[in-house]
Amino acid sequence: MDTVLEIFRDHAHAVLPGFSGELGGTVVDLGANEGYYALRLKLLNPTIQVLAAEPVPENAEGFRENMATNGIDDVTLCETAITHQNGTTRIETLPHVGTVASTNMRAFPRPWIKPSEIRTRTVPTMTLEALLDNHSVTTAEILKVDVEGSEVDILTSSAAALRRFRRVVVECHGAAARQATRTIMESEGFATLHAEPKRSGDLYFLRQ
Repeated sequence: MDTVLEIFRDHAHAVLPGFSGELGGTVVDLGANEGYYALRLKLLNPTIQVLAAEPVPENAEGFRENMATNGIDDVTLCETAITHQNGTTRIETLPHVGTVASTNMRAFPRPWIKPSEIRTRTVPTMTLEALLDNHSVTTAEILKVDVEGSEVDILTSSAAALRRFRRVVVECHGAAARQATRTIMESEGFATLHAEPKRSGDLYFLRQ
């Protein structure tokens, strides 16, 4: 429910004009979870194209159910984690909290997580460039990155792919990730439009 409220009430990842899909084009959703972000954008703008990536099978199943329930059948979902390489990786999950999945869950302090509850699993991986190439995405309007602490790894290895996007919004987990994200994005020709002050707030970028 927290995720639903963040997306539909608080407009998470879309508080600035131009970040809700109203300009059309393609939206790429990394860390799609159960699809609430993609669902909101498609309900607002039915003609946009959405390409989503989500590595946790239970979340992917929820994504498909949410799209079907709302009559949306033209969203593409890839069951993969986006990382610096194609292959596989081990991620950590909490069976009862689908929104938390990470290659290192303890890298970002979450005192409420009990180590005994963490489960690991192997999931397929793909680079952002491969994801775009596999689906013939040469230019896109929005990239949304909410990957629970892996954002710097993805951005560092995706310089060429980032240039295909006009707008990028990244949920940053901690001060170090926030600074690294700004450095990477600005070095690739993006201007920082807005930085949420929350501990895991969004940074919004526009390509110049």
